[in-house]
Amino acid sequence: LLDATESSEPPVVVLKTRFMQLQPNLLALGKARLQLFETFCLPTIVAQRDTDFIWIIRTDPDLDPELLIPLKAMLVPYSDRFFLVASNDNTEGFRALNV
Repeated sequence: LLDATESSEPPVVVLKTRFMQLQPNLLALGKARLQLFETFCLPTIVAQRDTDFIWIIRTDPDLDPELLIPLKAMLVPYSDRFFLVASNDNTEGFRALNV
């Protein structure tokens, strides 16, 4: 384990978001969520003054292309900080892990 007091570098924050996991074909719901993501979530994160973060956005591996294509297009300008991961593993989140 790295002791943060030994490093002169600031910590990197990791944000994790689930988008339509286990709901790949619910298009009406997905389109509404995509609009919320584009209107509120993405601009809020992009506007952060501190850019020492990465954002992991997990989607269902079978996410409908009508949702996946626009989601990818929104993230292209920020590809250095955003990771789109197709996975239904651990849908409960990191807190559910028994380590």
